[in-house]
Amino acid sequence: MCISCGGQNRGDSSTLQKDPLSPRQKEVLTLIAIEGKTEKEIARQLGLSKETVDDYTRIIRQKYSVTKTVVAVAQAVKHGHINV
Repeated sequence: MCISCGGQNRGDSSTLQKDPLSPRQKEVLTLIAIEGKTEKEIARQLGLSKETVDDYTRIIRQKYSVTKTVVAVAQAVKHGHINV
């Protein structure tokens, strides 16, 4: 458990060295990270349902073994999976 990450697990570092995100997951996470978009705004912009975007963010959090999207953003940037 990562104390400096608000009690979030950091995930297996060997897994995170590889890029675990699909192109669409990267797109969603980048819209959150750079533009500060909400899931509803992302859904509208990409022509998806809000539930689909919710699923993307849930899966992204699972891939990084975290419960907060902001921590997933930080991990994705740290490991070079998205550029901000």
